Amino acid sequence: MKTYIDMDGVLFDFDSQYKSYTKRDLSTALTSEEKQTLFKYNFFRLMKPNLQVFDAIKEQFEGPFQVLSSAGKYNVGDVVDGKKMALTEHFPELAMDNPLFVTGSIDKAAYATTDGIPNTLIDDRMKVLNPWIAAGGIGILYDINTDTFTKI
Repeated sequence: MKTYIDMDGVLFDFDSQYKSYTKRDLSTALTSEEKQTLFKYNFFRLMKPNLQVFDAIKEQFEGPFQVLSSAGKYNVGDVVDGKKMALTEHFPELAMDNPLFVTGSIDKAAYATTDGIPNTLIDDRMKVLNPWIAAGGIGILYDINTDTFTKI
């Protein structure tokens, strides 16, 4: 069994970065052009780390631990490079353990089991955890505002 950890919204404060760059909250959708402009190296590289969360994860969940993050479909190379650099700077232990990047968050479900054994995903969005659980994995919802974990 492995425990996968999402970056945006778990290890890093995506919401604050988004609000800082766009001057709006997450409920306002971006156009494709806006996403193309926004989602680049520095957006992800400069996100504020949630440093205490990895210690809490290590205390509450079984390893081994590995990052499983969506790179999206805009500026994928830049996004992955920015995320890797952020991991290296703030979570070097996770950066060394071959972080995985998928195109869309729903694609994470491909890692829900290993040889029929369920893996765990810690993520901040139910739209990611629902397909994960449907594929046989164990889903943990993380709330960055309350710093709590809830098994789904």
